Amino acid sequence: MATGARLQAEGDHIGAISAFDRAAASAPDNVAVFVGRGEAYLQLCRAAASSTIANANCAAALSDFARALELEPESLPALVGRGRVQTALGQYAGAIADYEAALALDRTYAPSYLAYADVLLESGDTEGAIRYLTAALRLDANNPAAYLLLGEARFSRGEWGLAREAYVNYVRLSGIEPAPGLQARLDEIDGLLAGR
Repeated sequence: MATGARLQAEGDHIGAISAFDRAAASAPDNVAVFVGRGEAYLQLCRAAASSTIANANCAAALSDFARALELEPESLPALVGRGRVQTALGQYAGAIADYEAALALDRTYAPSYLAYADVLLESGDTEGAIRYLTAALRLDANNPAAYLLLGEARFSRGEWGLAREAYVNYVRLSGIEPAPGLQARLDEIDGLLAGR
């Protein structure tokens, strides 16, 4: 299982799936194996250029998260993972139900807030997304993904200074140079702020 987690962290999702397949064969009741493989399939689902491939990977991810929940019905990573797949598929009501179930089990699990904020942002509820991102950052103030989403939410509301601050925190915490799209967004914000 450690090999699958390492490969997943390195971005080798197909290799991770193979490693998790081997782990599942030897430990068919290990929730972490199904959550890990589900996460790998979710990444492939999001990255797929073809809807047929995306749907197949999303179906595999949903299957793994469902198996994890059969084994451990209160698995927070499995609930949040299944919700993230549903978000990727545009099934927002199902995603929200999973995030609410996870939060009902543990109000201190930051990934629940982050995932909930993501689906709210995708569905156009920026105010709700900011509320959940603020909660996520109270629990984990060093989460770059939360700052990236917060930047998106603030930008969509025209809150340029707050959006810039969130994006800068994302860059600082992630330790990487901004991707061209993010750099263009920062340049756009700088121009908007200078025009005031």
